[in-house]
Amino acid sequence: MNRYLLNISYLGTQFRGIQKVINRKDPAPLDNSSVQSALELALQTLRPLNEVNVVLSSRTDTGVHALQSTVHVDLHRPNNKPYDSNYITSRLNHCFSRDELYIRVLNTKRVPETFHCRFNAQSRTYLYRLAIARGFQVAEGLKQQGSRLNFIPIEEINRCYFIPNPLVDIDKAKAAAKQIQGYHDFRTFMSSSDNNRDHAFFALRRIDEITIDPGQALTTQPNLSRTRDLYDFYDIRVTARSFVYRQVRRIVATLLAAGEGILSEKDVYEMLTIPSKHTWPSSVKIAPPYGLYLTKVSYNEDDLKDESPGEDSNAKSPPESMRDREILPDKLYLGSQDAVNLPQLQEHGITHVLSVGIECPLFLPHPIENLHIPCLDLPESSIESAVQEAREFINVALKMESPPGRVLVHCNAGISRSAAVVIGYLIQDEGIPFEEALEMVRTKRKGAKPNEGFTEQLTKFSIRILGR
Repeated sequence: MNRYLLNISYLGTQFRGIQKVINRKDPAPLDNSSVQSALELALQTLRPLNEVNVVLSSRTDTGVHALQSTVHVDLHRPNNKPYDSNYITSRLNHCFSRDELYIRVLNTKRVPETFHCRFNAQSRTYLYRLAIARGFQVAEGLKQQGSRLNFIPIEEINRCYFIPNPLVDIDKAKAAAKQIQGYHDFRTFMSSSDNNRDHAFFALRRIDEITIDPGQALTTQPNLSRTRDLYDFYDIRVTARSFVYRQVRRIVATLLAAGEGILSEKDVYEMLTIPSKHTWPSSVKIAPPYGLYLTKVSYNEDDLKDESPGEDSNAKSPPESMRDREILPDKLYLGSQDAVNLPQLQEHGITHVLSVGIECPLFLPHPIENLHIPCLDLPESSIESAVQEAREFINVALKMESPPGRVLVHCNAGISRSAAVVIGYLIQDEGIPFEEALEMVRTKRKGAKPNEGFTEQLTKFSIRILGR
C-alpha cells in the first residue's frame, strides 16, 4: 500500500461541492456530482486491491473553484509495486476528459504513509475575483434595481462577482482588511453547516494576510475592450492555516460593505470583538461562491519526502525531532517527558511547556514558561477540566508575537493524558471533531491513545461543542 498526494484543479460550477454526501444508513453509489466522488470513480480504473477513499485537504461549497487543491489516497497495486505517479495523472485526466468533467490533476507524488493532506497543510490561500462598475451607466436603473447589469462578458459568468455600485472605496476596504488580519475569534464570520446548526463555543483563527490588488478581465478579444471600459477588476487574497465555514466569503462581504459605507470601522471592530452569529449585520449579504478560488495549499517539503523502497531495513532511524511532534505548525507540539530537552526546546523556539500529570523533568530558564496540570491517567479522571486549564495557557502563549509563542504539551509517555489535552484543544479552539482530531494527532504520534474514560469524555465534549 502506498500513499499519493494529488494536486488538482477544478471549476465548481457543475459540482454540488468538493465533498461527497455520505448516508451511512443508505449508501448511494458513486457518481460525478462531487469532485471527491468523481476522483474516486476515476481512481477505481487503476484497479487497486483496496477500497478507494479520497481524503480532502480543503472543503469548498457548490460553485467554488480551485486552481490548486490537494487530496491524498492510499492505493494497493496488485503486483505490490508502487504505481507510476505520471501514469496516475494521465489516467485520471483521460477519465475526466472522457466524462466532460471540469477537473484536472496537475501532478501526483508518492508521500510517506504518515502524511495527511489536511493536517500537514501549513497554509491555504484563497482568491476572490471582483469586477466593480466604473460608472452608473453600467447598471440599468441602478438606484431602483441595483442588482441588474447591462453587460457581463459571457466568459466571466460564474467566474467573477460583478458589482454595479461604482462608489466602492477600495481604501476603506483595505483598512477593514487590516482590522481583520491577525488572531481573532471568528464566530461572527462563521456560517452554520447542514451538519452543525449551532455555532461552536470558539472559532479562533489567525488570518496571516489579506491583500487587495488590481485584477484583470479573463475575456477574449471581442469583449476585452468593452469589459475594461466598464469595470475595474480586483483580486482579494486571504491566507491562513485554516478557515471556519464560509469565512472567506463573509470576509469579502465585510470588505465590500466597508468600502460601500454600509459598515464603519467600529462595526468591523465589534464583529471581531463580540463574536457571535447575532453580530453579523443583516444588511450585509454573503459574497456569492462563484467568485472564490482556492489557489494554493502549502506544505513543508520535509513532510513530502517519501523513503524509497529497498532501503537498508537495519539502518537506524534518526532520533525523533521537534518537527515530528508538531501538531499545529509552528504552534503546538506533543511529546513525552523525553521531549523536554533544553537544547531542542531552544533550537525550535519553544516558549511554553505544559506538563500534564507529571512535574516538568528539568528546570526551565526564562523566558520558557511552564505549567503543571495535575491529572491521573485513570478513566474516572476529568479530562475536560484539564483541557480548560490547558487551553487558557496555550492561547496566552499563541497570542505572543515577538517571539512567536510555541507550546509543547507532554506527560510521562505522550500517549494518553497529553494526547487527550491536545485533542480537547483541537476540538474547542480549532473546531475539529473528535475522530478527526485523534487522527490528526496520530499522524505525528502513532501511539497516541487516550484511555477509555478520556475517549468517552472527549466524544461527548465534541458532540456538545461541534454537534458531532
